[in-house]
Amino acid sequence: MMALWLQGLLIGLAIAAPVGVIGTLVIRRSLAGGVPLGFATGMGAAVADGVYGIVAVLGFAALAPWLAAIDTPLRVVGALVLGWIAWGIWRSPLNTPAEVGPSVADLGRAFGSTFVLTLINPATILLFAGIFASLSLADQGTAALFVAVGVFCGSALWWLGLASVVGSARRFVSPRAMGWINLASALTIAGFAVVGLAGIWIRW
Repeated sequence: MMALWLQGLLIGLAIAAPVGVIGTLVIRRSLAGGVPLGFATGMGAAVADGVYGIVAVLGFAALAPWLAAIDTPLRVVGALVLGWIAWGIWRSPLNTPAEVGPSVADLGRAFGSTFVLTLINPATILLFAGIFASLSLADQGTAALFVAVGVFCGSALWWLGLASVVGSARRFVSPRAMGWINLASALTIAGFAVVGLAGIWIRW
């Protein structure tokens, strides 16, 4: 079972490592609010990954038609959420990273935003379904569950490491640099929103 857990751990690390929307948010929030805020952001995605991993364990085939039916609405909602996040970052004041740690409410919002973003992304469950099918783990009960838990742990480990490394450098970030980071983050996230909407238009 330990081998299955380690296999899942490596899968979780591989899924989390590429820099996308979640990675951009973790980096930006780690610089602005410190390691706890960055880690809470990443944990939202890790928990959603764990949920989808369990769904894949229980069997993805029955959900395929339902996901296909709501794919477009989910993409639209995801693009709107990304646009709203990008706008909020764009309007962030140009100041140094906060000296006071984030509140419980801040951590909750950071967690919730990435949890929802990951959960409403149909590509996530398709990815997990493909992984579990390739490993012949779908509907394999306890064995597959160990892999799903490993995926969650790998994802969480990556976000903890990224938040820790980036957060440790926040004391060196000047107000001007933070302004450029906010701008780059907002444009990157807005770009992902545009790509998501463009994908809907291309399929039509």
